[in-house]
Amino acid sequence: MPLSADQKKHLQENWQNIQMRTNGAAAENQNDLLFRARAKNNTAAIPAAYSEAALFRLETTVRNQLNWTVNELDAMGVLVDDEVEKFVVQHFNVMTSMSMPIHFPPGVTATMDISAHQGAHARARMRMNNQLQREAASAIRSLKLRVRPTAPVPAVVINNQFHNSPGARSYYQSTDNSVNHPQLPADAAALIANLSAGHPELEALSQRIREAPDKKSMAEQIVGWVTAVSSIETLAEKLRTVLPTIEGWIRHLSA
Repeated sequence: MPLSADQKKHLQENWQNIQMRTNGAAAENQNDLLFRARAKNNTAAIPAAYSEAALFRLETTVRNQLNWTVNELDAMGVLVDDEVEKFVVQHFNVMTSMSMPIHFPPGVTATMDISAHQGAHARARMRMNNQLQREAASAIRSLKLRVRPTAPVPAVVINNQFHNSPGARSYYQSTDNSVNHPQLPADAAALIANLSAGHPELEALSQRIREAPDKKSMAEQIVGWVTAVSSIETLAEKLRTVLPTIEGWIRHLSA
């Protein structure tokens, strides 16, 4: 079922609690980094330690929240539809969209020009923001694909041509894929091969798709492949353009 108002409140309260719990570990990490930086007798190491500590705080908070969210949505039996996906992803986008400059103590700002350090930190923060946003979107999308109901997909088979509604057309080697290894449609196999090319991890996952013993297993392998592709920055945009087609394959295989 979709998220109720109480469930949304439950998520928001726990996101805040996780952030507060993370603050303690982040403070300890900052103290340790500063101790080691001061031991180097290099003033430039101090701002770098503050930057590393701030990035650790962000990364740890977001990853802890994301891991808890995925498990909690599953435990609550929530149907991750477009509305739920938007609500959850929006939270993580907000968490990772702020610039958050470092606040150095007066003793540091009085002894050096920190503008260069602020600039380096801003660039590192932006890279981490983008990476965490992709991971959050991928995790929720993966959960959405796994739990979506497998309603029958209208289809007509003519001369081994499988016409998937609406508009998608795929070629199947056989009209009955329930025996032996199911066959990927030709356009699906080509798309997966093209996106996987040059990425050993994706090529290994595509091999698992081809070797899946049944349609359910093939659908699960495709979901895993989608998750891996979405984590690669250079492929994420290409993947988004073909996701509706891929979801059609998954629904057909899961039906």
